[in-house]
Amino acid sequence: MQKNSLILIGSGSHSHVILDCAKLMNYQVEAIIDVQKSYPTNVNKEENIEYGFETLDKFDFNQFFFFVSLGDNLLRKKYFELCLKKSFKPINLIHPRSFISSNVTIEKGIFVNVNVVINSRSIISKNTIINTSSIIEHDVQIGENTHIGPGSTICGNVCIGKNVLVGAGSTIIPKITVGNNVIIGSGSVIIENIPDNCIVAGVPGKYKKKYND
Repeated sequence: MQKNSLILIGSGSHSHVILDCAKLMNYQVEAIIDVQKSYPTNVNKEENIEYGFETLDKFDFNQFFFFVSLGDNLLRKKYFELCLKKSFKPINLIHPRSFISSNVTIEKGIFVNVNVVINSRSIISKNTIINTSSIIEHDVQIGENTHIGPGSTICGNVCIGKNVLVGAGSTIIPKITVGNNVIIGSGSVIIENIPDNCIVAGVPGKYKKKYND
C-alpha cells in the first residue's frame, strides 16, 4: 500500500475541510468521489472528481486508504460501511493544531478539526466528527457515526450514543447520558439525560419531538 495515497468519499462542502486537513497531514488525495452525483462546480481544476460510488472499483484497495468526507451522519455511516465491505482501509484525519491526550482511545475514520481539545481517558468511536474548536473533557464516551458541532463543550463523564448530532455551540454538563439517534439543536445546554430517537433544543435543553432516522 502506498503510504499516503487517499480517496475521499463525498464532494460536498464538508469535503473541502477534509481536503485541507488531509493535505496538512501530507496525504496525496488521488480522487474525490461524488457519491451523490451532485456535479460540484466549486472544486479546483487539479482535483480529480469521480462521479458515482461505483467508480471506487477503479482503485485497488491495496494501494489506497479512504476517508468519508460527508457531514451527514447517516450518509457517512452508509458509505463508511460500503468502503469496508470493499476491503478499503480507513484512516483518521487529525488536524495538527488540535490537542489529544496520550491516553485517549480513538477508533478509525475519525476527523478532528482545528483547535479541538480531547482530554484524558475519553473514547471516540469510529466514523465520528469532532468539529472546529470543540472541547471533549475527560472520561467522555462518544458513539460511532456521531458529529460534535463546532464550538461545542462536552463535559467530563458524559456518554453520547451512536448517530448523534450535537449542534454547534452546545454544552452538555458532566455525567449526562445521550441516547442513540439524537439531534441536539445548536446552542443548547443539556442538563438532563436524553433518551434514544429524539430531538432536543434550548437552554436548558427540552424535548421537541421524536426523531425517526
